[in-house]
Amino acid sequence: MAIDKIDVTKGITGILPVANGGTGASSFSSGKILQVATNAVADTTADTISSGSWEACGSISVALTPSATSSKINVSASVHYLISGTNIGFSLNIYKDIGGGGYSQIRDLNSFRISDSSYTEQQRLGFWSYSTTFSPSTTSEVTFKLYGITGGSAVIDLKTLDLTAMEIGA
Repeated sequence: MAIDKIDVTKGITGILPVANGGTGASSFSSGKILQVATNAVADTTADTISSGSWEACGSISVALTPSATSSKINVSASVHYLISGTNIGFSLNIYKDIGGGGYSQIRDLNSFRISDSSYTEQQRLGFWSYSTTFSPSTTSEVTFKLYGITGGSAVIDLKTLDLTAMEIGA
């Protein structure tokens, strides 16, 4: 019995069916997820946040190194929190650090307040979720952390935190 060999670099065009080991696609478009980094934790330690400036909430971070400068990154956070203090109107935000250059906001959320209260001592249990996509224009490592700001002095206890970054091909 003769065995015929086919040179696959010549004469084959079109789509290789999935049943034959192909993907079923003849080409790929932009917008594909290239890599995902995630860090999910439960019962983190509580942090005291002073008024007036954004401060890191805990030490939880997630890092991703884009494969191309044209890539976008979608970053999202989901947080269950307990906050206590006086005058505890507060906000949360995701900050980025590109190549060790220092943390900065991805989007300005200064005007968004999760909670606003009078000057009495109180506790609030809640959930915050946020997602944004941006273009870092780098192939250096990008690290993300959760930051908070408050109108008074507050203790924030992150009961659960899920921080995820996804590189999206251009």
